[in-house]
Amino acid sequence: MPHHAEDVKRRLESNIFPVLGKRPIGQIEAPELLQAIRAPTESSRNYLFSGLMTCGVCGGTFTVVGGKPPDVFYGCRNHRYRLSCPARATILRDRLEQQLIAKLEQELIEEFTAQLKRRLELE
Repeated sequence: MPHHAEDVKRRLESNIFPVLGKRPIGQIEAPELLQAIRAPTESSRNYLFSGLMTCGVCGGTFTVVGGKPPDVFYGCRNHRYRLSCPARATILRDRLEQQLIAKLEQELIEEFTAQLKRRLELE
């Protein structure tokens, strides 16, 4: 598993999963998941996904590069602070969170389906 994926997993396990408990994924609503993602970050201003994504152009980290909480946006740190990257793309935190939740849901469903198939094959 790449280093940044391990960091995301560690942050989810320490910050998100304890808030949601051990309920089945089907019982967790998207707004509840968003609230859990935001909860550990609002007071500390340490954003959950800062530094865990990389720029597709220069390989630098994607961090919060502007806006005011809660309407901050992520972008290439090298472009914003060093002007050493031509990548000007940014993404609003809300949009990023929606995309990440959709991806997590998709991967969880795929993993659940794969586990179910393995169990059925063993029977």
